[in-house]
Amino acid sequence: MGSNDVGYQSHDMVGVTPFIDGLAEQGVRLKEYYSMHMCTPARAALMSGHYPMRIGMQLENIKPDSPWGMPRELTTMAETLKNLGYNTHGVGKWGLGHSQHGFLPVNRGFDTWYGYLSDEIDYYSHEYPAPFETVEDGATVMASFTDYVFMERSRPYDLQYMPDLNGTHSSELYTQRVQQIVKSANASREPLFVYYASQMTHGPLDVPPRSAFSDAEWARIGADIKGTVRRKFASLLLALDQSVGRVVEEMKRSDVWRDTLFVFASDNGGCWAQGGTNYPLRGGKHFLWEGGVKVPAFVYSELIPSSYRNRAHRGLFHVTDWYPTLVKLVASSNSVLASTNDDDDETTTALEKVDDLDGFFQWEALMGLADPPRVEVPINVQSYAFTCTGPNGTLLQDADSLGAVSDCADPWHILVRQGNATRAALRYGDWKLLVNEFAEPWYGVPAEGADALGLDLADGSADLGDDEGPMDNCGTAVGTEAHTYLFDLKNDPSETMDLSGEKPEVRDALKARLTELMATEAASIWKAETSEAYGAWASHHNCISPWIDAR
Repeated sequence: MGSNDVGYQSHDMVGVTPFIDGLAEQGVRLKEYYSMHMCTPARAALMSGHYPMRIGMQLENIKPDSPWGMPRELTTMAETLKNLGYNTHGVGKWGLGHSQHGFLPVNRGFDTWYGYLSDEIDYYSHEYPAPFETVEDGATVMASFTDYVFMERSRPYDLQYMPDLNGTHSSELYTQRVQQIVKSANASREPLFVYYASQMTHGPLDVPPRSAFSDAEWARIGADIKGTVRRKFASLLLALDQSVGRVVEEMKRSDVWRDTLFVFASDNGGCWAQGGTNYPLRGGKHFLWEGGVKVPAFVYSELIPSSYRNRAHRGLFHVTDWYPTLVKLVASSNSVLASTNDDDDETTTALEKVDDLDGFFQWEALMGLADPPRVEVPINVQSYAFTCTGPNGTLLQDADSLGAVSDCADPWHILVRQGNATRAALRYGDWKLLVNEFAEPWYGVPAEGADALGLDLADGSADLGDDEGPMDNCGTAVGTEAHTYLFDLKNDPSETMDLSGEKPEVRDALKARLTELMATEAASIWKAETSEAYGAWASHHNCISPWIDAR
């Protein structure tokens, strides 16, 4: 979901998300919120509180057959909240590893998980959208595998697959599950943490059933939304808004809403090839331009004094900041969100660990009680000398040998990698430096049509249409070579004027700071996808599951 993809700050989606818009307008909107350029790095930053470049998670997404995951020695936000007395539940997309049981969410701090483990699934069949090439009786066949599971912390090896749910759109299943969790929380009256990692609006763009919406709701996909792909995206956005509304209504019925802190945030910028737009920001998902990493986010709570609500916060905020911010709120004895945990040792340990994170405690700044703590956001550091290696550690040299690893398979990335160059970006104050980044354009469909910055996203069709086959990959680099850029974001938020030649003193100062950050980069732990998984999945009801230590 990009900067132009939710109603309250969109050119063409105005009116599609009235419930989300209402929460945002009455909450604190984070106008300088940065996540990561891709799903897995963003989720790693959120759950670990560390910059992905420092834990080896900076390169790629975890696919169904990826034999790696977020390092087990890291303590997740869910684990810390669990230790502080919270019940912890996850719904939706995991994306942090599943090749071994130790990577699964119920072994990373969650009491339960309901949803999928890899990077994407079909909304109706819950299968991975692309089949896998397997061998049966000496013949090559294409096999499809389901990625939808329920698991519990108390039974971490008992993964419950749900084939009877095939045919039901994911949005309905996620909503019902979160509502069920809320009802249980009301019954127990114990502190609750729900991580609802919604599939909406990720591709493939499977339009939800028309019967799920009233005529008035469906009419929100108005004429200003142009193009078949963009309108499909809008239908999933409509489903997300309905889901949030139903969950909040359940929280109100269960009498827990007034004690809840609600956080809304996207994990990366919109993918132009799958209906997302980041207009007027430049670029999108997979890239380090503003359109790839600057995304919608806000917080809402009735616990926030009314004088602090309904405003925009313009301090720098990074996805890693949620971990220390939420944990310190919970651990503080005078906080309205304080847990019921009475173990002072657990609280002390949690606070000590939080102090070692890359994220900053942001609550006082959000409430207007302190200056914003951040002066910089290291957007990413990706040294190709460390990444894009095969299972035996050798440097992969061509796209064919890389399979579907998009950030490494593109020919321009290969050129950067063969030169052992570093692709990176740093926001410092109002300045932003990009090093060895590719010349992405501006994707978008403003309300009045594409202008000098925008490119038409789709074909202008007015209906939702049928699927036209697999979506294009928005990770393909645009341009001839990677370059270094410098922008003054205060005066040029769309990154239109490169000042690297005009402001050499600023460029060199930011390069020096970026060089310091590069020295802290950990080697990427990415490993190439492997066919070793397919046999284990076939023996587990054709479901994606751990295979390295299969049981």
